[in-house]
Amino acid sequence: MVSGWRSNLSTAASRLESSPVELAYRLVRTSDTRLINMASGNPDPKIVPVQELSEIAMEVLGALGYESLVYPDAGGLDDLKKEIRLYMAREGVSIPKNYEISVTSGAQHAFKLMSELLGGGDVHVICESPTFVETLAPLKLHSHVHGIPFSSGRLDLGRMEEALKALDPGSSVIYLIPTCHNPTGITMSEDDRHEVLELAEKYDALVIEDEPYRAFSEAQPPALVSLDNGSRVIYVGTLSKVLAPGLRIGWIAAPPEIASAVSMLENYDITTSTLTQHIALESFRHGLVDSTASALRAHYLRKRHALEDSLSENMPPNVNWEPNGCGLFQLVSATGFDAEQHLIDAIRRGVIYVPARRFFVPEGDIGSIRLSLGPPSNEEIEEGTRILAGIISEHSSASSRGAA
Repeated sequence: MVSGWRSNLSTAASRLESSPVELAYRLVRTSDTRLINMASGNPDPKIVPVQELSEIAMEVLGALGYESLVYPDAGGLDDLKKEIRLYMAREGVSIPKNYEISVTSGAQHAFKLMSELLGGGDVHVICESPTFVETLAPLKLHSHVHGIPFSSGRLDLGRMEEALKALDPGSSVIYLIPTCHNPTGITMSEDDRHEVLELAEKYDALVIEDEPYRAFSEAQPPALVSLDNGSRVIYVGTLSKVLAPGLRIGWIAAPPEIASAVSMLENYDITTSTLTQHIALESFRHGLVDSTASALRAHYLRKRHALEDSLSENMPPNVNWEPNGCGLFQLVSATGFDAEQHLIDAIRRGVIYVPARRFFVPEGDIGSIRLSLGPPSNEEIEEGTRILAGIISEHSSASSRGAA
């Protein structure tokens, strides 16, 4: 007979989902051969300011000593929150004066906390399909999730309204990655941003704006939070893609009642490191965040051109993608190809990607693949794309390969 606690554990554990991104990371770490890493979300090692961060870390330890190593305050260092607000403004993100900022252990931690705070049996999350699978997981754990597809490079806002209309007012949360979307690379137009906010007002929905890739965009549209007149938008930012993910510095900007509740929940975890908060604070003060953000725009634009040129040159006709995107990722769809089944073959030939079927709600086509611009060089991007094109050509059905 199964005891009560074992039964409860089994029920809870059955709702957890393994991440295809984490699986790819594990395969990279355990591989004993050279791999062109087109799977990892880590930024390009050439753009991470390792030496400068090392110097700032030593400066912090030298100046603060023990005080940099104590338990963190709930919600983050006050001086760091001030610098984050100023940085957001420099990036074109103005937030209401009454909004408060809560520092979290990366953006993913922010979403875990908000999924616990906002989630419940009657809460429905409306999200893009596809979306970032590792944010999707905690949302699915605590809420009902409904995916809205893209059509010709735009989110189908008609479908979004249909989904909102079918739900009780006040029961919905709209989750979006509107700038340099992960995994498609699409950026939402300003008109569509206004329409999303109109729908949120009409159906009394909250909006969570996830903006880890804003610094990648050369033509930054206004943030949803900057267009919002009703204090409905919760903004999530991070330094993971600008400085380094291992710092684990993220934040939410939200109305006071939400920000304070997130800070209280964060204090239950005590995970946001005091030391890395001070390193982030001094990185702002030294101008390192701004200079790195400025440098990465042109850097990743060159890498994206290398990827899109290589896709156009090498991929068979059954492969599609959305061109002229931005950010760190590109989604490709190969009709008649099983991205999960043939991942091991790709690894044997020296390239790794993330199968993206589970980025969709409900799960998408088995030929969906997410490619990263982070770790590989331009030359590796071109080589990896050629290898992947060969694998797709070999393993796709004949009718799919011949499709126009």
